[in-house]
Amino acid sequence: MLLNVREGCRLGGLFASRKLMSDAARARLDRIAAILPRSYSSGTFEVRLDGAAQVDYQICFTARSGGRAALAQWLADLDLATVDPAWRRSLEFLRFWSTPGSRVHDHAPAAWLELDCRLDDPAPPVPFPFFSLPPPWEDVRLPRDEAWATLVEGWDRLAAAPASAAERRTLRRMLDALPPSGCVIHTALRPVGRSHVTRLILRMPVTEIASYLTRTGWPHPTTPFAAFVDRFCAAKIGHSVQLDVREDGIGPRIGLEFFYDAGPRDDPRWRALFDRLVAEGACTPERRAQVEAWVGVPRAERFELLLRGLLVKVVYRPGSTLEAKAYLPFCVNPLLDSLPRTGRVDPDPTLGTDDTERAHAVGGVGADRPALVPTE
Repeated sequence: MLLNVREGCRLGGLFASRKLMSDAARARLDRIAAILPRSYSSGTFEVRLDGAAQVDYQICFTARSGGRAALAQWLADLDLATVDPAWRRSLEFLRFWSTPGSRVHDHAPAAWLELDCRLDDPAPPVPFPFFSLPPPWEDVRLPRDEAWATLVEGWDRLAAAPASAAERRTLRRMLDALPPSGCVIHTALRPVGRSHVTRLILRMPVTEIASYLTRTGWPHPTTPFAAFVDRFCAAKIGHSVQLDVREDGIGPRIGLEFFYDAGPRDDPRWRALFDRLVAEGACTPERRAQVEAWVGVPRAERFELLLRGLLVKVVYRPGSTLEAKAYLPFCVNPLLDSLPRTGRVDPDPTLGTDDTERAHAVGGVGADRPALVPTE
């Protein structure tokens, strides 16, 4: 089922407790203009594990779900000159991604918009897009030169001006330095003032990360970083790593992503990660409990309206305290349209009575089926 921005925020909000998403954060998300069509397939809430109230939002468009075709049809009829200038470049990139005839269209299975929703700024958030390359576990691996050509084509479309020669050399060095089992998963250009930072999200075995940083010229000691990895990564598996690239090289910030198939109440690796984050002051016990309640425990006897997941990012900066965020992805269960129409949308019972009542009041239920589409 494809969503638009507003209905996605409201539907996902049914399953988030008040303590996880404050009324101020809900109101901030609700003020996002419903500028996009009903063409994205999943949403993600981004929350700070230190307990901060800000909640950001990500929107994913995928080629497989029919979202790209619906997006292309809508964008073909849209006069971008009538669009808020803050959104124009993002929509121009989505039009490029959804139109046949480019490497980005052919090789990028998904595109995203991220909206940083600061609570102290009443203006609508300015989105920035990023796109994916085929992950190796889908058995569609691009040759390295083709991956490079696709990335360059995408970067040139994302930026107001093409990347400089120095930035391209750094980016190419980072691609060439990947271990045989490493790959690029996502890339974006984050606006920073009048410039930008290229964000690369790479995937590689955790044991390879420190040596990869050395090969790419990361200008900081890797021994403390390796100790950080040893503390947090007891399971020596593949991890996604976020790096920032500027004209003068790789930035100091490294984001290490954690994702496990089972929920935090069923997988000891989640418990070990949260125990460590709480011990090091990067996560409050209250926020840990709220995130665990979001994922919940699926019950075989109950149909799950919303499929919910969890990804945690721990940010390492040399000489700084750790920061951590939880990404709470969700999508409508694709089996929903094949079931008889029902009259209730029941949030997870772990949210508590007050939140259950509030959920019905906000998004509520329809007489025939869950009210997924707002009426205004």
